[in-house]
Amino acid sequence: MQRFGTAGIYALAVIVGVSDIDPFVLSLAQNGAGQVSVGVGVVAILLAASSNNLLKAGYAMAYSGGTRLIWPVGALAVLAACGVGLAVALA
Repeated sequence: MQRFGTAGIYALAVIVGVSDIDPFVLSLAQNGAGQVSVGVGVVAILLAASSNNLLKAGYAMAYSGGTRLIWPVGALAVLAACGVGLAVALA
């Protein structure tokens, strides 16, 4: 937080979203050791969850052969877009 500020937290959230987001979310939920405000934590969690949804949509596309799971992939993409939109609105 001291070196990269809120932009660094947001970038880290997007990167962490392509892996296991639970430790990141729990760390932010504990207020980032007193260094991260609640608003920044909320936006970061939304970004991490959105990038995680996009990764899951990619997995569904890859393992389904492309068109078999188009509705779940679309739903995950819409959830990701809504999460990013809300994060931008709150930031």
